[in-house]
Amino acid sequence: TRKNRTIAPHATHRRTVINLLKERNLVDSRSRKKTPVNLMNGEKHEDPNDFLDRLIASVPGILAAMIVSTEGVPIASKPIVLMNQEHVPAMIAVMQSLGKKATLAWQAGDLEQVFVRGKNGYFVVKRWGSDMILAISATADMKIGYILDDLYA
Repeated sequence: TRKNRTIAPHATHRRTVINLLKERNLVDSRSRKKTPVNLMNGEKHEDPNDFLDRLIASVPGILAAMIVSTEGVPIASKPIVLMNQEHVPAMIAVMQSLGKKATLAWQAGDLEQVFVRGKNGYFVVKRWGSDMILAISATADMKIGYILDDLYA
C-alpha cells in the first residue's frame, strides 16, 4: 500500500522551475534533456523581462536576476535598479569570460556556469543562448540546486 506523504516545499518549487523551462523549450518534457535556446530567435522569442518576472515569482530565494549581452550590455533586469548600475552588467560579462577561460585552461570542458557563494547568499552566472548571459542573485538559505541543476541556457 502507498503511504500518504506530503510533498516537500522544495520539490514543488523544483517542479515549478522545470515547468517554466518546458514552456521556454529549455527542457525536453519527455527526457528532461537540456537544450540551449537563443532568446533572440524569432520563433521562440519571449520578452526577457516577462521571463525574469516569472522566474523570480516561481522560485523563492531569488533576490535579483539580470540578462546581459556577452559584451556587458544590459538587456533586462529585475529589480530594474540593477540596470542603472553600469558596473553590474560589465561584472557579469567579465565573470562569464573568466569562467570560460578558466575551464579552457584547466581542460574542464565547456563552461556551464560560474557559481559564487558568499556568507549572505549566492551568485550564479550562466550562458543564455548564443550571445546572452543570465545572472541570478539568491539568498543564503535558498535551495541552490533549483538554479544549478534545472536552469540551463
